[in-house]
Amino acid sequence: MRENWKKILIFIGLIILQIVLAYVLVTYILPPGRINNATNLSNFDTTQIDDSATVTSSNDSSGIKNKNKLSSEDKNDTTTTQSDQDSSALDESVMVDGLTDYLEEQIPEKELEGAYTFSIEEIIVNPAETRGTRYLVMSLSVIAKGKNLETRLEAKRPAINDAINTLISRKTVLWLSDIDNRPFLREEIKILLETIIGDTKVLRLYFTKYIFQ
Repeated sequence: MRENWKKILIFIGLIILQIVLAYVLVTYILPPGRINNATNLSNFDTTQIDDSATVTSSNDSSGIKNKNKLSSEDKNDTTTTQSDQDSSALDESVMVDGLTDYLEEQIPEKELEGAYTFSIEEIIVNPAETRGTRYLVMSLSVIAKGKNLETRLEAKRPAINDAINTLISRKTVLWLSDIDNRPFLREEIKILLETIIGDTKVLRLYFTKYIFQ
């Protein structure tokens, strides 16, 4: 009987010892403040890692956007340059084609029989809206056909010069300097010559001088 009580007392004593050791461990060896600090440090490190990853991702994204922007600007510059070159080439093509068509226009030999070539030299005109600050110096070479044209032409020269001067003075520098308007001006002068001289067919008209000052 005594041996049973001894065993019970020993068992109870072991339980009490375990409780005391657990209390000492929790209270002194691992205090709550140290546990909280360790937890906070772990959270801080995790937050730093997350922030670092976010910044890195943002920088990478910004870098990609900047590269895409630069690439887009380069493409736009290339497109603009190509467009300007194409436009310039088109303008030159139109000018050259128009000039070529005019030069290659053939005058039938029958019409050239009896044709008379004359010049209108150094017509000096102030274009419209220039107030005398700009002037155009123009000379013409004309191939025309008509009866007694040489004789009639000399009598009409003052009227011809005045009519051409009036026609040019009504046009602006912008209009006169546009190469695309040159054929229209040529036709207007041809009509003037045929009207003033009378009974005359102007076959060709050349601008031998066309200078702005």
